[in-house]
Amino acid sequence: QLDKGYELQEVKNQVTEVDKYGKILFEYSAEGTPKQFLPVIDPPPGPGGGNGQGLQWWQQWTIEQIKEAVGILRAEFKADNAKIRTEIQQVRNENKEDNEKLRSEIKQVRNENKDDNEKLRTEMNERLDKVEKQNAETNSRLDKVEKQNKETNEKLDMLLELIKKNKK
Repeated sequence: QLDKGYELQEVKNQVTEVDKYGKILFEYSAEGTPKQFLPVIDPPPGPGGGNGQGLQWWQQWTIEQIKEAVGILRAEFKADNAKIRTEIQQVRNENKEDNEKLRSEIKQVRNENKDDNEKLRTEMNERLDKVEKQNAETNSRLDKVEKQNKETNEKLDMLLELIKKNKK
């Protein structure tokens, strides 16, 4: 609305993030002269003490327009902040859901690993039992063979003794 009544030139338009919590400082200023009025001249000091009394009507109108523009900017800023807060909360909720999903998947993998480990342990125990059984059977056979060898050696020794006696 100020554009309609004034030839404005933008002097400063700056948005600055103030701190890590996202507080934003918005600065805007413009200079210009009225299109249909004389240039703005500060009113002479009057009985109002500088609080807007004694201003010309177009100066009061300008101040009102500025106040309205600031109000509009504040409302837009609040709306934008509300939108940003909503989006941040939405992202947090999505992250929370993703984290819960990941925790669930990790827990599932751990359970699967636990089951796989149990299965491997069982298989290894079965193999160990089988090997121990085979070792026992092999030892039993070895004992039988040693016994037979001993008996055969004794018989051979007796035969050898008999042969030696017969030769004499």
